[in-house]
Amino acid sequence: MLSVDAWFYIYFAIGAVVVFLIGYGIAKKTQKQGSGFSFILLMSVVLFAALAYWFNGAAKEVLMGTLPWLINLIFGGVLLIVFLAGSKMFFKRI
Repeated sequence: MLSVDAWFYIYFAIGAVVVFLIGYGIAKKTQKQGSGFSFILLMSVVLFAALAYWFNGAAKEVLMGTLPWLINLIFGGVLLIVFLAGSKMFFKRI
């Protein structure tokens, strides 16, 4: 069985892929890269907030300590910034 940390990153990856594909579709349909990236920015922040809320409850259930919880959220925030920067660079190229 996977740990709560692993599920956190699995959900993060699934959310990132889905949001990126929808944002890419919006950018291609509207021919405006800014609208696609705006969707990615908004939805990824909303999904990360929802994921952090879920992770808080799940971490309490398994009695995860404060430091591992904090490290996972900080690393998730860094991954979010890397995802947004990569998306921005990708949308500048199309």
